[in-house]
Amino acid sequence: MANNIEAGPNQSMQDLALMASGTLEAAMALCRANNISVSDAPTIAGQYLVPVGLTKDRDAYREIIDKAIVIGTLAEEVMPGHFRVVLKAQMRADPILPPGEVDYELRLMGTDEFINHNELPDEWPTSNVLKHELKSAYETDLGVGATIVSPFPSLQGEKLAEYIIGSSLVVGQVHMWWSPSLASHITLTYQDAAGCRSVFSPLLLLPVDGSAIAQVLIATLEVTEESVEDGVTYLRFTRGHPPISVPDFNIQGQGWLSWVVSGWTGLDGTIIDDDNIVVGFSPGLYEVGVKTAYRNDANTLSWPTSVISMTIEVF
Repeated sequence: MANNIEAGPNQSMQDLALMASGTLEAAMALCRANNISVSDAPTIAGQYLVPVGLTKDRDAYREIIDKAIVIGTLAEEVMPGHFRVVLKAQMRADPILPPGEVDYELRLMGTDEFINHNELPDEWPTSNVLKHELKSAYETDLGVGATIVSPFPSLQGEKLAEYIIGSSLVVGQVHMWWSPSLASHITLTYQDAAGCRSVFSPLLLLPVDGSAIAQVLIATLEVTEESVEDGVTYLRFTRGHPPISVPDFNIQGQGWLSWVVSGWTGLDGTIIDDDNIVVGFSPGLYEVGVKTAYRNDANTLSWPTSVISMTIEVF
C-alpha cells in the first residue's frame, strides 16, 4: 500500500528519498512517481507519493524512524537550478610577528565564504608544504634555493594551516611563499569525505617589515547557470584577479588565466570573452579551476603560479 511523505523546510527530493527508504537509490523512483525532477525543490508541507516496492536500506530506514531523524540538506550554497557548489576553499592570510621575535608565523585560515557541503575528514590529502624565498634570491636562482616549510600539525576540518619561517626572515626585503609543484602537490588542497576537491594555492608576498601580507595573489572564480537543454546543463564560469599592487609582479599577457578542470586538463567550452566561458555538463561531479601565471614584464622573469579550484555537482 502506497504512503505519502510530507516535505519540510530545507529538504530536497534526495532528502525525502532518504527519509522514505534509507537510501539515495530511491530518489529517481520517488521523483518518477510524483512527476518531478530530482533537481527540483519540493514544496514545503507538500505531500509526495511513496510508491509501493521502493528500494530500501532497511537498517538505515529503521534508524531514521527510531531516532526521528529529519534530513534537510538544502542551504544557501545550493543554488537554484540544476547545479550546486559542493566544495570551494576560500582563505585569508594572517601574519604574526611578535615584538622582538625573529620567528615569523603565517596563518592561512578559512573565511565565511568557505563552502563544504560534505564533511571534511581529519587527514589532509597532501602535506601542504610551502616554498619560501626572498624575491631578490628568486630573481637569481628561479626558486632553486628556496626553503621547504612544513605546516604545524592540524585537522583538515579546522580550515587552518600555520607556518614558521624562523630566523630566515630578512627585514627590508620582500618574501615569497608558493606551492612547490602544481603538477603533484598543490597547497592548500582540500578533499571531502566524498572525494570532492578544492584548491586554494596563492602566491603570497610579504612586505619588507613583515607586519602584514603585502598581497595574496590568486584569481577569483564564480559560476552561474546559463540554460538547460536536452539534459545538458550549461554553466558560465567567470574569472578575475584583484589589481596587483606589488612592483615587478604582473599578470602574464593576454590569456593570463588558464582554465583547468578535473585533473588539470584543458577545458573545452564556448569562450564569451577573456574572462567568461560557457560549458555544457551532463550530471556528475566536476572540479573546475583557474591557473594564473605571473611575470616581471621589465625583464620577462616568470614568477610562481597560483591556482584556485572548486567542485560542482550537476544534477
